[in-house]
Amino acid sequence: MKIDSMASEGPSAFNGKVVEEKPYSINLAYAGFLSRFIAFAVDLMIIAIFLNIVIPVAGLFVTNIHGDGALGGGYILISMLFSNAVFVAYFTWFHTETGMTPGKRLLGIRVVGQFSAEVGISRALFRSLGYYLSFFPFFAGFLWVFISPTAESWHDKLAGTAVVESD
Repeated sequence: MKIDSMASEGPSAFNGKVVEEKPYSINLAYAGFLSRFIAFAVDLMIIAIFLNIVIPVAGLFVTNIHGDGALGGGYILISMLFSNAVFVAYFTWFHTETGMTPGKRLLGIRVVGQFSAEVGISRALFRSLGYYLSFFPFFAGFLWVFISPTAESWHDKLAGTAVVESD
């Protein structure tokens, strides 16, 4: 990714990929579906490991204090709400702070804002919530990367972001 103060003059090629030179002078080499998919899978594994430790420990803690059946069916609901909150918080925090989750860092890709390299918390939050839109129907929002000339998924379009190769 190249950021400078001069305006660009048009599209060019970089590493065999289309690079769109925007008027705000950020040259972007868009990340492909496979690198995005692998990065997302790594991030989901990190979240799953965390949740598979925290949720049972919390359940044991509540059971030991309040006795068996203290949570009842509410345990499942609380677990689901907590899992979704962790998912949104994980992606929002990493995209706001560095533009890269651990999975994206591993694959050498990052999220950038439409008009700057910084994503910002509101854009990152919209992007994280936009993942839910991309899941339905049948992961169409993720597969949109194949159709979009800028390799944007639905959550990218919603948040005004792009996933690019990092320097």
